[in-house]
Amino acid sequence: MTNGSRGRKAVALTFDDGPSEYTPGFLQVLREKGVHGTFFEVGQEMGGRESTMRQILAEGNEIGDHTMNHVELPGYAQIAGAAHLIEQITHFKPCLFRPPGGAADSSVIATAGSLGMRTITWDVDPRDWSTPGTSAIYNTIVDNAQPGSIILMHDGGGPRGETLAALPAIIDTLRSRGYGFETVSELLGYRLIYKPYG
Repeated sequence: MTNGSRGRKAVALTFDDGPSEYTPGFLQVLREKGVHGTFFEVGQEMGGRESTMRQILAEGNEIGDHTMNHVELPGYAQIAGAAHLIEQITHFKPCLFRPPGGAADSSVIATAGSLGMRTITWDVDPRDWSTPGTSAIYNTIVDNAQPGSIILMHDGGGPRGETLAALPAIIDTLRSRGYGFETVSELLGYRLIYKPYG
């Protein structure tokens, strides 16, 4: 699944490879702008960042599974392990899986499906992981976004200051063009069931 309906002016902002030391900054921008995003998280990054993960959900954002160790074409243990950690830490059972690198074959999709997760990729990629510069990230996203777009960004996996710096202007520009912002589940028309932590 690379995008939602092209008939509705809404997009999903997604953030991969966290949680990281940058994630609270991303959450602050989303909070200030009144926007929700979807965070696809890696199991090996979760230790010590449990409160950040709970904050993601408490503020109306969504968490998805991005494997335990960011391996391409992952097996059951990689996908199930991250899902289990997310549920253990937040009491939220993820319903979305994003394959690292976007690499998904029928086996990966079936494995995620057996765990109750839809496999989600994207249709807008600023290649921000390569640190091309804040303006390049901004321009790629605003030039390519269209109704139903799932926009790929990264809040972890390396230095993410450029992406963080670009985010407020990305939101402002797309909003000025009439776009709304939704979690991936909202964009795809799924009901998100989240039991608050505690």
